[in-house]
Amino acid sequence: MEAAKAELAKAKEELIIAKERAIQSWLDSKPLIDELEKQKSNLAEAQQTSKASKTAVSELESQLESTKSSIKSKSEDQLKTESTIQEIKLALTRIRHEIEDIKIGVTKEKQEREKLRRIVYLRKQKIKALRLVIRAATLEFQALEESSANSVQQHVYHSESRTDGVVVTREDYFALTRRAKRKYSKANSLVAVSAEQKRAAEASHELALSRLDKYGGSWSMERRKVTRKWYSKRVFVKKKHGIGEGEVENNGTRWESHKFQAKSIGKFEGGEVQKKKNRITTQSDVRVTKRNKSILHKMTKCFGQNMKKLRG
Repeated sequence: MEAAKAELAKAKEELIIAKERAIQSWLDSKPLIDELEKQKSNLAEAQQTSKASKTAVSELESQLESTKSSIKSKSEDQLKTESTIQEIKLALTRIRHEIEDIKIGVTKEKQEREKLRRIVYLRKQKIKALRLVIRAATLEFQALEESSANSVQQHVYHSESRTDGVVVTREDYFALTRRAKRKYSKANSLVAVSAEQKRAAEASHELALSRLDKYGGSWSMERRKVTRKWYSKRVFVKKKHGIGEGEVENNGTRWESHKFQAKSIGKFEGGEVQKKKNRITTQSDVRVTKRNKSILHKMTKCFGQNMKKLRG
């Protein structure tokens, strides 16, 4: 029993010593416990910070992906914009070339219109000169008729007034007749050639007007109507004064009158010609013929000079 008590006391003492040691150990480990608690709190905070960082990183990664896709789309848009700009530049260059071609075409059309205007002016001058030539030929033909008629009258007058009884022989009569026919045929051919040249010039004039209508609007249909009206008026005045295409037909009538005059010469041989009261000398006939020839020569020369100036 005593031994048990001693063991119990000893155990109590050991328990007290262990308790004291435990208390001392607790006291010694208290800073470590505080440090551990602090580390635990730091760890919790670090874990929370890590979670927040992971969330931020995921958000940043998503933003980075969206930024990459945006950059890619912007790059594609930039490439499309650059290709569009290149196409626009090419289109502008093509349009610029087309404008230059149009300008060149307009310049050529202006030059062509100016050339056609000059051609029309030359045709008008040629028509005018041909009309003057026809008029001069008509005057010359009339002068030849008057000269022939006056020669016949003078011959009749001198034949009747002379007392020595001079009579024109049949050979002389036929020679005079042939000579008059040659003169009349020459004048007729001159008038016919002039009329043909006038018609050709008028056709060229119409062709030039049609080409001018084709190349520009300055010569409108109304202007052509005015031109044709003017031309019709000129033709009317020409026909009124006996100039132009009807001249050859009129010359036929005049040739018939000269046939009558030739018959009068034949009648004179038989003594059936009446006396003529009007007396015109041969010098005045020659003067009239020369004057008309000089008019024709001057007109032809003036026309040639004008054509040279226009061509030069």
